[in-house]
Order: sequence, then C-alpha cells, then structure tokens
Amino acid sequence: MHTASEDFIARAAMPLAWFYALAALLNLLAAWYSRRGLRSTFAASAWLVVAVAFGGLAFLAAARRLLVMPQAAKDALDAALGPVSFTGGTFVLLAALYVGRTCFVRPGVAWSLFNASLLFLGTSLTDPEFAATVTKPDNIPIVLMMLLIPYFLWYGFREAAAHDRLIAQLEADPAL
Repeated sequence: MHTASEDFIARAAMPLAWFYALAALLNLLAAWYSRRGLRSTFAASAWLVVAVAFGGLAFLAAARRLLVMPQAAKDALDAALGPVSFTGGTFVLLAALYVGRTCFVRPGVAWSLFNASLLFLGTSLTDPEFAATVTKPDNIPIVLMMLLIPYFLWYGFREAAAHDRLIAQLEADPAL
C-alpha cells in the first residue's frame, strides 16, 4: 500500500491549494453567470455550494491536509482499466455520449461533469507515483490535452444537438 510521505505532501500541498482555489473561482464565476445571465437562482446556489466546497479543499490543502483518493477506489480503477477494457469502455462512453447528447450538452450537466473531473484529478494528484508521472515536463502537454478533449467533445456534441433541433424545426414547418 502506498502512502504519501511528508516530503511529498509538503511539495504537493500548495500547488493543490492553488488548483482547488482556481476551481472555486471558476465555480464562483459559474454562479455569477447563472444568476445574472441565466437568471437561475437554483443553479447559482448550486455552483456557489460547489465553490465553497472547492474553497474548503483549497484551505485544507494549504494546511497540508490533502483529500486523497481511497485505496479501494484506486484498486478498483486499476483492476477495471486494463488496455482492453479501457479501449472498449472509451467506445461505450462515446456511444453513450452520442445517444444522450441532448442531456450531456446542457450547461448544468456539463459543468457538473467538469467539476467531478477536477475533483478526480485533484485527488489523483495526491498519489506520489501518479503525480510524478503527470508532472514530468514531457507529460504536462498530454495532461492538458486530456483536459481539453472533453471540452471539444462537449462543444461538438452541443453543436450537433443544436443542428438536430434545427432539422426538427425544418421538418415540422417546411416554410421556414
């Protein structure tokens, strides 16, 4: 069983604190936009709660009390994500995203998935071996690319859903 050493915690704490603080700031902006732009008090309140949670994680990280991924979750992920199951799972996930694209492109759903991925990344970075791998200078662009791919998938699916709505309108009223 791998445990984080005190030296690793000392080195990882402040970058993770800034990471969580940035996530909190992004959720504050989402709350502001939800309230001002979308006029949704519920969404604004939800993103405010998430911002406070990420802010709390930032303070905990600054105090060197990192939120770590449970060992059982690590073991389950290691067991489930072999090369074959990862590739097959990717295709199944993409198919599910395609079929459910009208659901997944909603801003609230997409932002929730983004927040879940940020939390997953933050807890993953508390593992010394994982952190050593993803923070190598050669691997940083790959990690950033892995964060950008979901955005562009979301954007493409959002455009596809908008296109589907336009086609449905044209089929319903050919005079348009």
